[in-house]
Amino acid sequence: MHMVLKWLLIPAMVAVGAMLAPHAIAQIDRRPHGWIWYTPTPQPSRPVKQTTSEPGTEAAAKLAGPSQWSTAWIREKLPRLRDLAIQDPSEKNVRAYLLLQHLAMDRAQRFAEVSMMVTQGDPTLDENTRFPLASAAAQAGVESAKQGLVSAIQVLAKTTGLYFFFSSTCEYCHADLPVLRTFELESGMKIVGVSLDGQPIDNQLFPNYLINSDQAQRLGVQYTPAFFLVHPPNLSDVVQIGQGYLSLQQLEQRIVEEAYYHGWLSPATYRETRIASPLYQAGVSPRDQHTLSSKDAALITSVVGSLPPRDHNGRTLGTPTSYSGLDGASPNADPQESHVPQMTE
Repeated sequence: MHMVLKWLLIPAMVAVGAMLAPHAIAQIDRRPHGWIWYTPTPQPSRPVKQTTSEPGTEAAAKLAGPSQWSTAWIREKLPRLRDLAIQDPSEKNVRAYLLLQHLAMDRAQRFAEVSMMVTQGDPTLDENTRFPLASAAAQAGVESAKQGLVSAIQVLAKTTGLYFFFSSTCEYCHADLPVLRTFELESGMKIVGVSLDGQPIDNQLFPNYLINSDQAQRLGVQYTPAFFLVHPPNLSDVVQIGQGYLSLQQLEQRIVEEAYYHGWLSPATYRETRIASPLYQAGVSPRDQHTLSSKDAALITSVVGSLPPRDHNGRTLGTPTSYSGLDGASPNADPQESHVPQMTE
């Protein structure tokens, strides 16, 4: 009897073990709880939306250029039409080139006409207000500028002096002596001669000349004669006027310009030395002001802001430029009627 029960219990135990085995394994493999052991629940993947572009869109974008009949379009096509007309001078090719060239010239002429009207109506843009175009008035302006130049140097002579580096064997130094005599008589500016070889050059003009020690090296003298403007009492305020022969006009002009640039001459005095009136305002250094009025600056800013945007290739984006043909025809008109050549790539 016991043997029978034993053989009956064995299959039952096997069945029960098979049922409990997964639960037991799960208990053995059980992991600790806590946020560090958290395993995120996998989310179902969303289907990726496939974007399809219309055929030829990218290619068309790459080939897009300036709007037809725009200035940029003409600038691009005109040289190519010229080359084509030279290489293959058929009636059609030559006519197309000449028509587009005529359009470009017509547009340039209209720009020139409007520019002339704008210039004549604005004294800020009219060069005649800076320097008269009539010969009689122009000569008077030249004479006035010469006198202003002498007056400016006479003002500078009160606060500045001139270093003259020379060599007794330098022919250009001897040639500049008459220039220096005239300059000294006109301006009254003190001229200090510095001999590079220790020898005199003109005992009457430079009876008390200096012998160079290291001044020429520190100032970078490489050629003679050499001229430097000094502004005492600070002897480090030394400005090079030039190295090599200078005429009287060159010497005076350079002295005035350098003195003004370094703030040793007032803008009002400098203005009197100019043949054409400076664009900047009188009494204000050009380094400290804007040459445009606030109204003009606002106008430029407004027009620049209205320009159509450009892509990364520099091509203008926006609506096509309107066309005014040679005879006022629309770009959509029949090419045979409007005489506008049709160009295709």
